[in-house]
Amino acid sequence: FAEAWALNNLSGAFFDLGQLDEAIGHTDQALAVRRRIGDQIGVGSTLTNLANAYCQAGRFTEAIACGEEALEIFTRLDPGEGMGFVLANLGRCYQESGSPREAIGYFHRARDCFVAIGNRYGEGFVAAELGLACLALDEQDTAAGHFRRAVALAREVGDRQGEAAALSHLGDTLCGL
Repeated sequence: FAEAWALNNLSGAFFDLGQLDEAIGHTDQALAVRRRIGDQIGVGSTLTNLANAYCQAGRFTEAIACGEEALEIFTRLDPGEGMGFVLANLGRCYQESGSPREAIGYFHRARDCFVAIGNRYGEGFVAAELGLACLALDEQDTAAGHFRRAVALAREVGDRQGEAAALSHLGDTLCGL
């Protein structure tokens, strides 16, 4: 367990430095350890991290495959918060790969998970992502509504960065209208 934890931490550091190949390599090693010891929730979390790194690297097919495998695990073992974040991450992968309609479906499912468990931070995060996906579809009015919701939720939970980002997106969207 400690080995996988350390490898995930190394991966996160390399991810933050933008060294995605190193991040992917360490995450692959952590995944192998988690599989070997039978830590299914850890496998799901590590697959989610791997999906994020692949998505950042523009390797969308691999990102989505990892995300879908993580989703299967979280659907069985943690249909709440874990599943909500996996769905949100899958939505981001589809959004970044140029498929905003598919992204919206995942974001709605993620929002439903977060609402069900009362995770207002997750709900706010997904509201902002929904706004961005709607902008990609040239649906400014709908996007503005999502950004307003994201601002309100960010304020509610004290997420100043989320609030600033949502306000920026809302301002840009309103200027476009």
